[in-house]
Amino acid sequence: MDNTKTPNYTISIDNPKKYLSGNPLVKILMNNFYLTIFKLIEFCLPFENLIDVGCGEGFSIYKLRKRFPVNMFSIVGADINKESLEICRCINPNIPLYEENIYKLSFPSKEFDVVMCLESLEHLQYPEDAIKELCRISKRYLLLSVPNEPFFSLSAFIRGKYVRSFGRTPEHLQFWTSYNFVKVISKNTRVLKLRRPFPWTVALCEVIDSENINT
Repeated sequence: MDNTKTPNYTISIDNPKKYLSGNPLVKILMNNFYLTIFKLIEFCLPFENLIDVGCGEGFSIYKLRKRFPVNMFSIVGADINKESLEICRCINPNIPLYEENIYKLSFPSKEFDVVMCLESLEHLQYPEDAIKELCRISKRYLLLSVPNEPFFSLSAFIRGKYVRSFGRTPEHLQFWTSYNFVKVISKNTRVLKLRRPFPWTVALCEVIDSENINT
């Protein structure tokens, strides 16, 4: 892996909007998405710690803390975007947060029981390198989500977003079907649970041979 790589995306202004939207349909979709995340985390219990890589503005961390008791497991957040981390600190004042490059995380190998990365991999030019790095810091589990194409773009188009690109989000560099995403993550993980809360793909994976993941 080229250690000089950095994620070449900026957080879309639409990112906070989808979490704070008053649109009833968007609220239903987001609630269904997080119910899926919660059930997969419950499957992993008991465990000691979780990191949210690409935590952005911290809405996922906030929801986890509302759903699970504080003493059940500790949470750490990491993101490359300083402005997003500032918002995350306001929403989650007691959560340790780190400015990190997903291609070269500063954490020791096998540092976290659960490594979570939601709605980030589609922004990356080199997602497979990022997945390897996520595997490196995981003791066992990876919890990943990406837009499920073409349904994600279709839902955006129907809502009148990104009409000129037929619903494709400009900041997205990867457009995976569920099948293609599983092919990518199966190179370094064993997929334990696959869920498709419309319009996303969510995968709970077990890391394969994480000690040698970067060799």
